[in-house]
Amino acid sequence: MGRFAIGKVGITFGTIGTCVLYSFSMANRRMFSLHIVDTDAFLDMPQSSQLLYFHLSMRADDDGFVANPKKVMRMAGVNDDDMKVLVAKRFILIFDSGVVVIKHWKIHNYIQNDRYRETKYLEEKSSIVVKENGSYTERIHSVSKLEPQVKISKVKISKDKNTSSIDDDGFDSFWKAYPLKKGKQAAVKAWKKLNPDPAFAQKIIDAVLLHARDDEQWTKDDGRFIPHASTFLNGQRWEDEIKPRATARIDRFTKEDKPF
Repeated sequence: MGRFAIGKVGITFGTIGTCVLYSFSMANRRMFSLHIVDTDAFLDMPQSSQLLYFHLSMRADDDGFVANPKKVMRMAGVNDDDMKVLVAKRFILIFDSGVVVIKHWKIHNYIQNDRYRETKYLEEKSSIVVKENGSYTERIHSVSKLEPQVKISKVKISKDKNTSSIDDDGFDSFWKAYPLKKGKQAAVKAWKKLNPDPAFAQKIIDAVLLHARDDEQWTKDDGRFIPHASTFLNGQRWEDEIKPRATARIDRFTKEDKPF
């Protein structure tokens, strides 16, 4: 078992695949799985983004939430682009409140029940779920920026069984998630043509949420380049590769910088 010090922080390599960062007082100990931080996806990031990730993780609560990421950025001497890289690469999730959460927190850390203290950011916690692999992901329609608000008073519920299937086949959830509210009837037609089962419908909705949050083409110029929903469905655009925001920043640093 080896250990080296960086300022007032030590790194100890213990269990295979895991390293532990802790203060010498041992008051707060955080672990990092090599299954995450030794991947090409992580090591291809700029060193400053990697540094920010470790600093955020060290200051996260027992559920992986960080309330003051901007303060942490200033302490680490990094800038907004480094945060954008972590968001675009899906190493952290960010909420409208400004709070962030470490996506792979539960893969990194196991905290015994007698030491665990639940986060006080319960609203943010309620908007995410834990996937089978242990990582966090957004609960569908949980992030306000991605889910347009629908007023119940404006929703008409049909009593005709032949016209009510639009809500039964997942389209209603898709339409709520889709940021461009144009061409609904054409979208309905395209959806019925696909006739997706629940798992397939969920895949499409997940793709919409990711595009709406991370895709540079969808987020620039107030969504000017978002395709109509029918175009998205007919063109099977859920299979498209997402071009993340801050792409120029990522490309420039990954070509010039070497990982840790």
